[in-house]
Amino acid sequence: MLKFSTSRFVHRQAGIELSIKLPCYQAVREALGQASAVVSPSEAHGLLCGLLTVGKVQNMDGTLWVRAITSDLESDVQLAPDKAKVLSLLFNLTKEMFEELEFNFTLLVPEEDVALTARAEELGMWCQGYLSGLGLGDINLDSIKNDEVNDILHKISEISQIDYEHLDVSEADESAFVEVSEFIRIAVMSLHLEVLQYKQSDDGGHSGGHYH
Repeated sequence: MLKFSTSRFVHRQAGIELSIKLPCYQAVREALGQASAVVSPSEAHGLLCGLLTVGKVQNMDGTLWVRAITSDLESDVQLAPDKAKVLSLLFNLTKEMFEELEFNFTLLVPEEDVALTARAEELGMWCQGYLSGLGLGDINLDSIKNDEVNDILHKISEISQIDYEHLDVSEADESAFVEVSEFIRIAVMSLHLEVLQYKQSDDGGHSGGHYH
């Protein structure tokens, strides 16, 4: 069963309307499949979010993101325009969420009609991608002396190792999945804000914090 306390973060969602809607999981899956990408949609989105958190792709646009994802394609293979549009839209909308600095951020995971075990597996993959993205940044997150940051990183690491194969697929596990997903959603934006503040203080306000 999925369990650990997330109430410290989830309470922040009150009154927040999620106004930005990402492309659906299946559409991204099909696009990545044609691009011969080895990552799942959730892992790819987690990686992107990790990179955005540490300000690693602030100068990239959707077109460049698509090129980066499809860089391993054979020279005579072209990604269909509609598939490229899906990946570009995923990048642009996710970047917009980070730039708005509000808690309207959403995760790319399978829809609710997909089996809980599959959704939990992808949630774990999202977290793995996110941690990988953080690791590619130029910031040592350990240098941010903040208990909340440490707590976020520890719990996301725990979720990345979720034992999805042994879920009870009960109503309690469904509720826990929603709670854990909500924790990640809020925690990611909390960490993003912490990194912004750290960069601003570290750079004396001259160059830090300019993510957009």
